[in-house]
Amino acid sequence: MLDILRRHFGDQATEPSDGKPVTAVVRPRDIEEACGVVRLAREHGHQVIPVGGRTKLHWTGAARGPAIEMDMRDLSRVVEYSPEDMTITVEAGLGLAKLSELLAENRQRLTLDSPGADRATIGGVLAANDSGPIRLAYGTARDIVIGMSMIGSDGEVFKSGGKVVKNVAGYDLHKLFIGSFGAMGPIATVSFKLRPLPEARGLVVLTPRDASEAESMIAAALAGETRPTLIELLNGRMASTIGLLARTTLIIGFEENAEAVAWQCATLAKALGGVPLTATDSGRIYQSLCRAAGAEAATSFKATMLSSEVAEFVERADRLPMKLIARAGNGVVYGLPEEPMTEAAWQELEAVTERVEGTLHVRGNLPAPGWKRFGRPRGDAFLTAAIQQAFDPEAMFAPERLA
Repeated sequence: MLDILRRHFGDQATEPSDGKPVTAVVRPRDIEEACGVVRLAREHGHQVIPVGGRTKLHWTGAARGPAIEMDMRDLSRVVEYSPEDMTITVEAGLGLAKLSELLAENRQRLTLDSPGADRATIGGVLAANDSGPIRLAYGTARDIVIGMSMIGSDGEVFKSGGKVVKNVAGYDLHKLFIGSFGAMGPIATVSFKLRPLPEARGLVVLTPRDASEAESMIAAALAGETRPTLIELLNGRMASTIGLLARTTLIIGFEENAEAVAWQCATLAKALGGVPLTATDSGRIYQSLCRAAGAEAATSFKATMLSSEVAEFVERADRLPMKLIARAGNGVVYGLPEEPMTEAAWQELEAVTERVEGTLHVRGNLPAPGWKRFGRPRGDAFLTAAIQQAFDPEAMFAPERLA
């Protein structure tokens, strides 16, 4: 297969590096070449695994059939940028950090503060539906993507949505591709709505005694006069890692003009007994919060649940040797074991997740053979399978990676 790809793409097709369970690696130079890779793979019975900065490949399983890894990083053009309309369309291989630098020139930003922004690509962040602390205020990728083009299993491009914010034509098919880990096909281009860069950011640090008090503080922050941009709950191990005291810590943040941020921080600190950080410390801790959830580890996890269950989950999971950081207003908890955990410990974590009626996604090495990476199948799993079958009837894009 490598010889066939080299006849069509020359030096863009290479042998896989040691340890990669794929037949070849191809780095197309444009969308037309990417479509050609898919068509050739289909003709010769190979699957296609689209990749970007490779920061999240360990979040899914491996392809079972012979596969071609398609490196999308040369698909990095800015297709259209309209600062006055606060919209931009880019190719999926563009780096998240590079896009942020471009937008900052016009005091604009993409509200995706995903971990690993220095390496991650737009397509990879969307395929993983990854997000950071400010998702509380601005939502996830599904909330800011207004249009997308994708490559189907026939090697043809199809589109969903548009390039303007007020687009009502057709179905939002692109939302199905966000969080699909490439198992429905490669993302080619993406159109986003943008927001202004905030003038200031401020954080308040609180130290609740237990889960009950943490939940009360979170509820008070959400119901009060202030409008938090982020609410992060950390166990002592994680708090120590980012330079705070080693105890359960709640961090509540605000973004706006400097006067409004200062007032909100002071108001919240007075109401809940917290400590406002300086602008310098707020910036440093915020960057640490962004990185913490994506820290590299042999095995880690993401648990999702109702936001009202987060504090209890963190308190119970804290009995295990792991660092925990939660998007407390969104019901998402990330965990990084500090040492290899036994299968019994993982089963205990699974039981804690089930207690709060959540789901557990294990990243990296699985605890034991037969372990379900994405947790026990939900009752609506048949819908996911039916959608994948409709978009990819020949299993070109390795749907088993999501099993």
